[in-house]
Amino acid sequence: MLGDRFLKDEDLGFLAEPFVSSVEVVPAGSPPAFMVLASDGLWDVVSEGRVAALLAKAAAKEGDGQLWAQEAADLLLKQAVDGRSKDDISIMVLCLQPGMKK
Repeated sequence: MLGDRFLKDEDLGFLAEPFVSSVEVVPAGSPPAFMVLASDGLWDVVSEGRVAALLAKAAAKEGDGQLWAQEAADLLLKQAVDGRSKDDISIMVLCLQPGMKK
């Protein structure tokens, strides 16, 4: 409900509690994984399964993790816009590489 102040001001019972999926552990030695944090501008028009499929396909062409994460976020943004999202769209993609040294 970030940005939908007019709905919150009407006292219609909307909450600002995010949907949180289950915790997944990425074991060392696994291929890189990703995490998507996005507003409902994406999720209203693109399903979780579709996001996972798009990113899995894009990950096959992976290069530098930071560059890939930006390209992945851009890909998801395009999907939301093409899906005619009527809400604000915020997307962050994190590339998780198990066993990576800091």
